[in-house]
Amino acid sequence: SFIGQLPTWQVGDWGQFAFYDPGTTLKGDVLITRGYIPTIDFGYTHGLLSLLFGRAGFGLLGRTPQVFWILTLLCEMAMAWGFARLLTALEIGAAGICVMLAALPFAVMPAYLTLTHPLEAALIVWALAFQAEGATGMWKSHGKNAGKGWALALMTVCIFVKPSMAYLEGAVLIALMLWEATWLEGR
Repeated sequence: SFIGQLPTWQVGDWGQFAFYDPGTTLKGDVLITRGYIPTIDFGYTHGLLSLLFGRAGFGLLGRTPQVFWILTLLCEMAMAWGFARLLTALEIGAAGICVMLAALPFAVMPAYLTLTHPLEAALIVWALAFQAEGATGMWKSHGKNAGKGWALALMTVCIFVKPSMAYLEGAVLIALMLWEATWLEGR
């Protein structure tokens, strides 16, 4: 999907990184490298884990727009693996897989505004995969709520990336786990 929708030269343009959202990732990394502290010395509107992810990637590969795209591609590869696990757990058949493949270019975008968005999406997809695997009994040997437990752990991590959807999915998981523990155990 990423290669099929490979960002054009305009997406990786200097102006995009100098004046628009993709530049916040590189700017944040520059400021951290200079000793500035996020939320104290400079504002950052997303969770700090995405800054740490960017710092690790830029520290290894250099601070360039191309590395930004490499880090985005890594997140998208993690999303693809998570989608594969989700589809396997849901056992949706060939027709369902065709629908998912047709929707994939819309679900996994080739160009994100910051590293926060693909990192958040990868964590959510993996949480949904763990939740689906738990519902289909793939985690039976680890206990009834093991799949939901792993999903909740990922949503807890995701709160430090971008909290909005992580709070929502985390609340759904907690509600399901409480409902199963109280209502189903009482039967």
